[in-house]
Amino acid sequence: MAENDSLSAELEGVRESLTNLENVLTEAGTDPEQIAAAMSGEGNADMFRASAAEQAEDFSDRVKSLLNLDEEDLEPIANQMSQEELVRIYQNSGNMQREKLLRSLTSERAAKLMKEVML
Repeated sequence: MAENDSLSAELEGVRESLTNLENVLTEAGTDPEQIAAAMSGEGNADMFRASAAEQAEDFSDRVKSLLNLDEEDLEPIANQMSQEELVRIYQNSGNMQREKLLRSLTSERAAKLMKEVML
């Protein structure tokens, strides 16, 4: 279930990025030079940076709410997550949250996670 929520959130982020790109292209009109400039991000870099920062902040908030759970509640959720999800959560967490995440995983999954983030 948490995996579905994560995927849904990422899909929504992609949709927002596509909508932003469509808006940029619409504003550029049909002039090929304007479209090329819009595609390369000229003049729109700030908009895309802001969108990326907002998505990172949203992810960080979701991670905080997940890692605020008691270890007993976190354990079954964390052990059902994909390795990619665990790495992303680990990389976007503080030290105490990382420790809690590792404690909630089986020893095999915790070791695999640590091997991956240490590379």
